[in-house]
Amino acid sequence: MTQLPDLIQQVDQPVYKYRYSVCTLVTRKQEYLEMYNSFIEAGFTPDICE
Repeated sequence: MTQLPDLIQQVDQPVYKYRYSVCTLVTRKQEYLEMYNSFIEAGFTPDICE
């Protein structure tokens, strides 16, 4: 195997706190709460989602 130049470095993969990011625009609070609850019921809990 050939030797790589010194300027090439291994980069560690970043560590993310969350597995998912959910972004939404809110116009009606009731609809937002319904959406939020459906996400929770589907397993998208605050410990893995932002």
